[in-house]
Amino acid sequence: MKMVAVHFVLIPFVVLFGWGGVGAEVTNRVVAFVNEDVVTLYELNNSIRELTGNEPAKLKAQDRNRFEEIRQRVLDLLIEEKITLSKVNELGIKVSEEEVNAAVERVKRSNGWSDEELLYNLRREGASLEHLKEDLRRSIQRDRLVNYEVKSRIIIREEDLRQYYESNKDSFSTTGKVHLAGIVLMFGNPDDADDRAAAVDKAEDILERLRKGESFAELAAGFSKGPGADEGGDLGIFSWGELDEQILDKIERLAPGDITEPIIRPAGIQILKVLERSEGEAKPFEEVKDAIYDILYEKEMDARYRKWIADLKEGAYIKTVL
Repeated sequence: MKMVAVHFVLIPFVVLFGWGGVGAEVTNRVVAFVNEDVVTLYELNNSIRELTGNEPAKLKAQDRNRFEEIRQRVLDLLIEEKITLSKVNELGIKVSEEEVNAAVERVKRSNGWSDEELLYNLRREGASLEHLKEDLRRSIQRDRLVNYEVKSRIIIREEDLRQYYESNKDSFSTTGKVHLAGIVLMFGNPDDADDRAAAVDKAEDILERLRKGESFAELAAGFSKGPGADEGGDLGIFSWGELDEQILDKIERLAPGDITEPIIRPAGIQILKVLERSEGEAKPFEEVKDAIYDILYEKEMDARYRKWIADLKEGAYIKTVL
């Protein structure tokens, strides 16, 4: 059973529980000093378990280099947690008991638990309701800290939204579509040069007949071995993004009614006809304005949060002793 994970908006920042229902570590030595606080080996290993679902010793045995990368990243997260909690205490950010109780209720609702089920699952993790409340309290404090120090200073202007829209119109366009018909000739033996040559000759003959005005639908019914042969070779409607590069290259400049040259495929030859086509159209600015705001806000939030954390680290005393 996974305990509650609280994320710091953009960074994969998890509230790492110090609950030890799986037995104590052999040692509880310090692995990092952070201002007046410390990170212990117990906290580090417990957090690695929480994030990966695996025992640290198992991860180390599987891939030592990968384990060391994970361990360092988790240690960095723990250091960030200690630094932000230090800032919370410095600013005197408070959370009322009513707010904590409301957060507990949200945990219950999100998991579909009754009071009894919540307590049961906490006991399974070697924790208690007080452990959970304290962690939720710290989570709310950190959220308020980020709101105050980072989010409140983000300003996205109308001109920023319009500039992004003009530079990324393709991202806000409806999907263009093309309706195709096809004549497919299969190779009897793809590895036989004579067989392939005969199929190419047949395709060239069909193409010549098409150019002279014979019906594509009738020739498809008479020669095609592909889908839709009985329906005039109708292959259906495709979005441009569904087509592979070879097909797209052959048809993207064709108008309705145009026919491709024979296209050599691994299993045979295709002649395609564009029946209809529609191009994607840019959605109006007002329709996508909110989505653009979210994109720019997330980018700005990410950049500001990283700088804020870096500045906090710069001003903190940090020493790792792994």
